[in-house]
Amino acid sequence: GGMDTPWVLKKPKVNQGRGITMLGPNTKALSMVVQNVTKEMAEKPKKAPKYIIQKYICRELTIQRRKFDFRVFWMVASLDPLVVLYHDGYVRIGNSEYDESDFSSTTAHLTTHTGLANEGKGSWDDLEKVLV
Repeated sequence: GGMDTPWVLKKPKVNQGRGITMLGPNTKALSMVVQNVTKEMAEKPKKAPKYIIQKYICRELTIQRRKFDFRVFWMVASLDPLVVLYHDGYVRIGNSEYDESDFSSTTAHLTTHTGLANEGKGSWDDLEKVLV
């Protein structure tokens, strides 16, 4: 944790990669965010922050040097009797090559539907072809 770790700054109530800023370790941007949050908490301790700060997970598993994630959908329709609905979902692949030495752009670090470039969206068969 702390200043030696990359962080993700997110605006609440937005999605698809909007309102996200990557904060690289030991950067001026990270220092400014820490100062602003500390100041805001001291001035208004009972008011909820206007953003979300999340520790970034490093050393990601990649496909062809790009981050990826799985979107799989389950719904439990009933517990008694147990009825589960399932959809295979899909695999999302990031917009650019993953690089932990550069946090200046979100495209290497997000797999969301950002519209920033031609992002990949594939099936489980597509993933298997890459891994095998």
